[in-house]
Amino acid sequence: MPSSGTSGTTSAPAPATASSYSSRVVAVGYDVLNGVLWLPGGSRVLRRRFVDDIGVSDGMRVLELGCGSGLVTRHLVARGAAVTAIDAAEPMLARARRRASGAAFATADLLAADALPAGPFDRIVLAFVLHELDVESRARVLTSARERLAADGLIGILEWGLPTSGPAAAVWRTVVRRIEPPVAHDMLTGGLDGALERSMLRTVSDRRYAGGRARGIAVTPHRVPTADARISGTGAVAAMAAPPTRLEIA
Repeated sequence: MPSSGTSGTTSAPAPATASSYSSRVVAVGYDVLNGVLWLPGGSRVLRRRFVDDIGVSDGMRVLELGCGSGLVTRHLVARGAAVTAIDAAEPMLARARRRASGAAFATADLLAADALPAGPFDRIVLAFVLHELDVESRARVLTSARERLAADGLIGILEWGLPTSGPAAAVWRTVVRRIEPPVAHDMLTGGLDGALERSMLRTVSDRRYAGGRARGIAVTPHRVPTADARISGTGAVAAMAAPPTRLEIA
């Protein structure tokens, strides 16, 4: 989970802090809540599908920022990746170490770029992290991730989504607003897309899970096309022009 961070104004909603996950949300309770939220199917199915969809495979170098209690970490390790997992909350890390013993864990503030591993990494993962940060802090974390990405790497982001049907959307919006701080609410209305744009990242796949309640995105840095690609209209230009892959998963 993220550590402290502010937007520099007194009116902005405060993000979650490492201390809040040491006291307000007990690590065991966090895991129980995740199991209930994602029924039917559960947390394990949701996170396994996400890891599959971002293409984590054997031998990849993977950095997970805000690993929490290791609910995604275990699936990264199961794919044979060399995983470095970072979090600011020790109670969460204690559970993560037991859940995914094959990963290398470290305690660090995600907003302190100089405290993060240099990379490059084939995949960088942020699962239910960005919604707890204010707008400026989201951009800082995403920029740090972009700078540590291998040339052909991807950043995988798992976040709150919103079902498309009216009643289901209304119920889920209420659930999210009850369990998350106000800073998280804009994730249901385009806040993630704005953060990606500010951080010079483009979406290459955009999937929905659990009936739309969760959203999994793979992004890469915007890149300047080569001269040959600009002339031919292929290669990087075609890749940048192509719409993201969208797949609804019930």
